[in-house]
Amino acid sequence: MKVALAQMDIVWEDKEKNWEKSEKNIKEAKKKGADLILFPEMSFTGFSMNVAEIGETKEKGNSVESIRRMQSFAKKYEMAVGFGYVERDGDMGKNHYAVVDEEGKVLGDYIKIHPFSYGGEDKYYQPGEYTILFEVKGWKMAMFICYDLRFPEIFSLVSDEAEAIIVAANWPESRREHWMALLKARAIENQCYVLGVNRTGMGGGISYTGDSMVVDPYGNVIGRMEKTEGMLLCEIEKRYVEEWRATFPQKNDRKKNYAFYQTR
Repeated sequence: MKVALAQMDIVWEDKEKNWEKSEKNIKEAKKKGADLILFPEMSFTGFSMNVAEIGETKEKGNSVESIRRMQSFAKKYEMAVGFGYVERDGDMGKNHYAVVDEEGKVLGDYIKIHPFSYGGEDKYYQPGEYTILFEVKGWKMAMFICYDLRFPEIFSLVSDEAEAIIVAANWPESRREHWMALLKARAIENQCYVLGVNRTGMGGGISYTGDSMVVDPYGNVIGRMEKTEGMLLCEIEKRYVEEWRATFPQKNDRKKNYAFYQTR
């Protein structure tokens, strides 16, 4: 499967401009033969705490506007699309990442489990409670958002089934080495592909360097972009997941039930 990572310079809190940019990226990815395109966290607003302004609500049982827009583009260009958006729930928000297929069906819609308290996200966004597994083009996948990358236990939880894990982020330049190291670590630990898509440019006074990466089950970086806005295309092959897990079956040795003791 060919995956496109759209490393966007997200226009701050301007959904219309970002929806327009996203359609251009989807159109380009289709021309290049991609089966799935992925956008960064909070794809159409940037990492904003302004929930009252950027948050979306469901109307009369319908999906939020960002989902409807992406469903329209997915059907128009006949490809699967992954994207982040903000749902408003009363005075608080929920930081979502969703994937829709080429027919516009919502395959999975995940809420970030770990709000970034260091940046105050926990004051504005409710934590999610569930991991999400879904299937696209015959691949079993899971998805996480930005700060979730620092919590390996949730990756272990999904990787019994997931063959590829998406990590969508607004990860700042100041901690870029952590981003790259942790993406590789999660791929090695879980013997699967990790698809890390990050934004670039400036947003809310913070600098982002992108460093979107695709890491294979062996820990090899098979594609990476640095600061420039653009698109990274990589071919991922399920056989590498299957072969490595069969050849080096570390997952069989993982203990899922532990006894903890407190020493005095």
